[in-house]
Amino acid sequence: ATSRSTASDLVQDYAANSFTEQFAVPEAGLFRRGAHYDYYPSDWETGAPSGFTYEKNIAPTIAAGGKVVAKPLSTKDAKTLFCFALMLAEGYEVDLIRKELKQGVSLFACEGWDIFSSEAVVLNPGNEPLVHSKSIGSMKCGIGGPWDLALNTDVFVKAWKRVFSDGRFMDFGWTIKVDPDCVWLPQRFKAQVAMSDPELEFYLNNCNQGLHGPIEVLARGGMLRFYGGIEACLADQTLQDEKSVWGEDVFLRHCLRKLGVSKINDFNMLSEEACFKENPGKTGCFSGKVAFHPFKEWGSYMKCLGQAEQSNGKTTFI
Repeated sequence: ATSRSTASDLVQDYAANSFTEQFAVPEAGLFRRGAHYDYYPSDWETGAPSGFTYEKNIAPTIAAGGKVVAKPLSTKDAKTLFCFALMLAEGYEVDLIRKELKQGVSLFACEGWDIFSSEAVVLNPGNEPLVHSKSIGSMKCGIGGPWDLALNTDVFVKAWKRVFSDGRFMDFGWTIKVDPDCVWLPQRFKAQVAMSDPELEFYLNNCNQGLHGPIEVLARGGMLRFYGGIEACLADQTLQDEKSVWGEDVFLRHCLRKLGVSKINDFNMLSEEACFKENPGKTGCFSGKVAFHPFKEWGSYMKCLGQAEQSNGKTTFI
């Protein structure tokens, strides 16, 4: 491998879009072509794909908004997950979350987790000590826009702010928001990102249509940038106007773009009909991806989970 430039030079080169350092035989890791980032596995034997340059362990630091400075994690803690979900206080989501907790699956297989709702709902009735969701107040939102979407940005902003104020996420390498009806495998995700550095400022784009909300993954560096810059996003008139047209996932990805948080495509993350026209409810959960959506009934949820666990996970390195 050729020698690297200094960190200062790399930041300047990133800003100028002119970083051209090339590795003859790249390791698995992160590559950049212009302002676009992508990852490639270690079996590329002839160098980086055309136009891409190797950028493993390089964190762009040019962004609007501040960055919260936090002590770097240990190697062990960098592999850990903080996961959370928003749950309606009544209906099928309560049933799913309670059963996921009892089985220790989905976000309850993460090292740290939280459930947010409009009130403190008991998650383990009949057991001691009782576990409750954390209240963030009203979760009511309207339906609107040209596609009749849930206009839920303000609800999720309250949840993100609660995550920030609690501060627990800082002790983990990855923060993951997952919907109650999303089947997902934390250990498979860990295998995909085992070679990555979560101190870098990036999030994982899970869909060819842009980040979709069933599962949203931010590396710790991206979370720190988001923490320091969310108020700048809320003050942005364009992002404010979008709240009447789009849901929370569009706000999140546009906010992260505004703050300079890098987008890393991970199309082995999510299987759902809105992305790549996949339909795991009909074709099964055999794709080897990390997450499958939607499964609103416990029987179908567990069937999908069983299928996913029996299939081989797709290898992704970022």
